[in-house]
Amino acid sequence: MTDNQSLLLVLVLLTLWESGVWVRNDAIVFVLGWSGQFRPDHPASLAGLHRVGLTHGTLVPPLEPPLVCPAWPVSLSPEGACAYVSQALHPEGRLPQSDVLVRWEDLRKVEAGGGEVRVNGAPFAKGLPAAIARRAATRMEEIAKLPPEAREAAIRKALAESFDLDALAARLAELRKRTFWLRAACNTLFLHLFVVSPALVIRWEAPFAVLVIFPVLVFLMIVTCTLFARAHRALHPHGRGDRLRNLLPMTVYPPMAVRALDRVATGVLDGFHPLAAAALLCPQGTFERFARTVLLDLRHPIAPVWPSADPAVQAVERWWRELVLTQAEKFLRRQKLDPEALTAPPAPMDGKSRTYCPRCRDQYVLERGTCKDCGGLELVALPAGKPTDAPKA
Repeated sequence: MTDNQSLLLVLVLLTLWESGVWVRNDAIVFVLGWSGQFRPDHPASLAGLHRVGLTHGTLVPPLEPPLVCPAWPVSLSPEGACAYVSQALHPEGRLPQSDVLVRWEDLRKVEAGGGEVRVNGAPFAKGLPAAIARRAATRMEEIAKLPPEAREAAIRKALAESFDLDALAARLAELRKRTFWLRAACNTLFLHLFVVSPALVIRWEAPFAVLVIFPVLVFLMIVTCTLFARAHRALHPHGRGDRLRNLLPMTVYPPMAVRALDRVATGVLDGFHPLAAAALLCPQGTFERFARTVLLDLRHPIAPVWPSADPAVQAVERWWRELVLTQAEKFLRRQKLDPEALTAPPAPMDGKSRTYCPRCRDQYVLERGTCKDCGGLELVALPAGKPTDAPKA
């Protein structure tokens, strides 16, 4: 391998590394596939890392950032807030969570910082994205200040807003509008690094090629960084710290500048339910399959459902989960989907199938038993029907 080839390989590897985005494993990531359509995905877990995983957007032009939809980290009810939710859409199951409960009348001060929410000076929820921690703290503070009779309506209104397709569509449109020229700059910079520059080095002697490559590279870097700063300021007016942390290394590090669009798109889906994002971004078939997964998770959460035997903790989580399920079903009906049809029992795989797991839908020859993959959920009898495949033993 020549020196030029080695340099190009290093540049490719650095760009691939910069395309990665670290997110919590309970987030849903919408990525643009080779088909040109978005699909919901999960962060790729790495050995030894249980809370965070790696995701990335498109690797070659046209570059498209991953759109991360973080999970809501707190269960709310008219009685109080609990730092635990039973949602577990990731294939590896539910993240470890706290079961701290605070009643609204006991909440004196709530603050966010360092990726955690603190209530009355004590840790409440940890390991959160900074924006989600701030959003949760603000929401809890607003609800706590309300009179008791107004809290339930406020919680229902806040959850309903997370399914607002018009608001989400407006936010996505704003993202595309503000990043139009930044997209062009990032794609042009990518092509200059990995298409034009190698071609010039092959065609001409390296010293002469550098005289052409370097000035163009500097110009594209300046344009990209300028457009990044403008777009980030417009979309994240209060994110000056994040803007500077990204902008400074971007001015001298081309692989990071190529992925400037990813940094601008961070947080675009914050505050919205992943079902709403899937309805706007994904093709109909993909949306329906994802909706089925979300409904089954809400109706049949992984056992054990609660980390605590405290009835108050269980009551808050149950109230919140049932409210989310109700809102999700209403939303799907507005999208002309029948929740009952989506979650109807599967047809038996063959004549030996007797039961199935109501959550993961795996089928068994057992007359009764539990699904180990879903934490020990009780199996349900299959309805009579036409066999389709082979069941599990």
